[in-house]
Amino acid sequence: SNPYLSTIIEAAEFIQRLFCFYSLSSVLQITTIVDISHFNHLVHALRISYYLCEIREFMKHRLAKSVGLSLLSPVIVGCILGLYYAFTLDGNGLSIFFNLLVSAIANAHIVGLTMAAFVVPGYLLMYKYAKVNYSGVLTLGLLGGAIFSYLLSATTGMAFVINAVMSALAAGLFLFGLRQGLATQSPHQ
Repeated sequence: SNPYLSTIIEAAEFIQRLFCFYSLSSVLQITTIVDISHFNHLVHALRISYYLCEIREFMKHRLAKSVGLSLLSPVIVGCILGLYYAFTLDGNGLSIFFNLLVSAIANAHIVGLTMAAFVVPGYLLMYKYAKVNYSGVLTLGLLGGAIFSYLLSATTGMAFVINAVMSALAAGLFLFGLRQGLATQSPHQ
C-alpha cells in the first residue's frame, strides 16, 4: 500500500514505545491514513498524551512522598505521648517514653491501612472531580482510623482514640506533603 503510511505508523509506534503511551493504543491501531491532516492529529494526540503521562508520573511521585510523610504520624504521636507521660508519671521516665513510642509504632498498621483504604482513594476521587476538600480528607483519616482500630486493635478506651487521632494526623501530614509539593512546583502562588 502507501509507503508513507507504513513510515508514519512505524514512527508512531516507536514514539509510543519510547514514551509508554498506553492510552493511545486505539489511536495507533489505525490502518489507513488518508492525508497529512490525520498525521497532524496523531502527532497532536501524542503530544497531549505525553504531557498527560508527565502529569501522571509527577502526581504519582508527589503522592508517594506524601504517603511516606504521613507514616511519620506514629513516631510523632509516640514521642508526644512518651514525653508527656515521662514527665508527669513517677518512675523511670526513659522506660515510659520508649514503651509508649514502641506501642505507637506497633500500631502503625492502623495508619497504613487507613491511608490505603480511606485517605488516598478518597483524595484521588475528590481530585478526579476537582472537589478536593481538606476537611473531608481529614475526616476520612479519622473515620478510617476509628474503623480499623475497632476491627484490629482496640474497641474502646484511650488506645481507640489515640489510634483514630494518629490516623487523622497521618491524613494531615499527607495533605501537608501535597501542599509542599505544590509550593515547590509553583512558588509564585
